[in-house]
Amino acid sequence: MEWTNARRHFYWAVRGRVARSSALGKLAEADPSLTYDQRREILEDLLSLDPGTSPQAIAEAYEAIDLKHKISKLKSEHLLGKLLAFAEEDKQATIDGLTRLISGLGEDTKSALLSALRS
Repeated sequence: MEWTNARRHFYWAVRGRVARSSALGKLAEADPSLTYDQRREILEDLLSLDPGTSPQAIAEAYEAIDLKHKISKLKSEHLLGKLLAFAEEDKQATIDGLTRLISGLGEDTKSALLSALRS
């Protein structure tokens, strides 16, 4: 590498690391039970960058990644796992809690839930 491009290279490398760290943090918030390696694999699968990709392209890819769908899926899977574990522990408390939760929902949400339960 030429010294004239060294600052530019390190700027993009740091910017990429910051964006990657931010994405990993968002995945950790969505499902705290995921290990670092699991979160890293999720990101790698979403981006699929070639080993020779420039630091600038890597940084821009991490900054542009849309994690909303993946985060929503991870949150729901994590919550479902917790709910199932709690249901195994105390079925009646789970039913009572779900009943209270459903009573607080709007009519549209209740009808959507009822349709989902029927199918």
